[in-house]
Amino acid sequence: MPSKATVLIKDRGWLLRRFLAIADVTGIALAFVLAELVAGDGGGFAGGSAEYVLFFATLPGWVVVAKLYGLYDRDQRRNGYSTVDDIPSVFHMVTSGAWLFFFAATLSGVAHPNLTKVGTFWGTAIGLVLLGRASARAPGGGAAGTAVAWVKEGDRARGADGRAPGRRGP
Repeated sequence: MPSKATVLIKDRGWLLRRFLAIADVTGIALAFVLAELVAGDGGGFAGGSAEYVLFFATLPGWVVVAKLYGLYDRDQRRNGYSTVDDIPSVFHMVTSGAWLFFFAATLSGVAHPNLTKVGTFWGTAIGLVLLGRASARAPGGGAAGTAVAWVKEGDRARGADGRAPGRRGP
């Protein structure tokens, strides 16, 4: 019987999509924190911890938008798909998200965003998301390849039929 890990991890593409989503969320979150550190509060948003809570509540939305841009499905469509191929989509996604936030916050009156902070977030998010995506797809298999190799190594140790090596019979 296959191990539980083998059942959960279907293939490299399945795992790579999850690592890409983690890379996107991590890059966007780090960009937000760096923008806060660089541009400061500046009377921009709801203030203090409320701004962090509101921003981090939007992170699942970023994953949905990335999925709508096709950023998790392209690796399966053709061999050799790389992070360089993601640049236009990531650029457009982050640009749209930053401006959408800026205009929604300004028009709703909930916040008065600081353009320096939004610009810092925009540039940093593009760079960090692309860097994270590159590390997930690294030539050695990246994080996804390492995890799949580990699971396969576990399969070899147990054997394809689930029995310990050297064991025969029913």
